[in-house]
Amino acid sequence: QTCALPIFKISDENILKAQKALSASTGIFAEPAAATAYAGFLQASSRAIFQPDDQIVVLITGTGLKDIPAAQQGMDSIDPVAAQMSAIEDYLGGK
Repeated sequence: QTCALPIFKISDENILKAQKALSASTGIFAEPAAATAYAGFLQASSRAIFQPDDQIVVLITGTGLKDIPAAQQGMDSIDPVAAQMSAIEDYLGGK
C-alpha cells in the first residue's frame, strides 16, 4: 500500500530545540524521544500542512527526567545563586 502522508527526517539538533521550546512554552519536560513528535509537528507546521481549523494532538509520552544529560545539551548554562533572597533579587535584577 502507499501512503499519502508526508514523512519527515528530524535531526538530533531539531529534537533538542523542540524539547527546549516545548518546555519553555508549555512547561512540559519531555525526553528527546518524546520531543521528536513535537519536532515533527513544528516541521509540518512550517510547511503549512495543517489547515487553520485542524485539531492537532501531539503525544508526549516520556519525561525529560529519563535523560537529563541530553536535555542539558540544549540548555543555556545555569549560574549558581546563593540561597538567600537578596542574592536571588540581585541575580534577577541583572537579567
